Amino acid sequence: MSQTTGTNTAPGISKTTGAILFTKLLRQSGIRRVFSLSSNQIMALYDTFIDAQIEIVHVRHEAAAVHMADGWARTTGEPGMALVTAGPGHANSVSALYTAKCCESPLVILSGHAPVLNNREGHFQ
Repeated sequence: MSQTTGTNTAPGISKTTGAILFTKLLRQSGIRRVFSLSSNQIMALYDTFIDAQIEIVHVRHEAAAVHMADGWARTTGEPGMALVTAGPGHANSVSALYTAKCCESPLVILSGHAPVLNNREGHFQ
């Protein structure tokens, strides 16, 4: 994997992806830790997080990712970031998101989705 682009490109070839741009935005916003349950549709972000030295804290349930991001935000004052899976994973995070909203925590949550090429085929992951 290329250390400069976070993608599987040939040496000397630069390729910018949505994952790279999003990761740069997170770094500029002060995000240095992400709480997440891994899934196929968000793996491209994981690769760019590693290159950008954004720590990934792996959890076993989507609600745990959001609760941990909420706790991080409350204790540090930094924005908390949760990255969850599509479909049921996103639904699992909603109750924890409501708790963070009620406490006015600076929290960002991002949910994966099926690739655009699979639209209208019934895929949710």
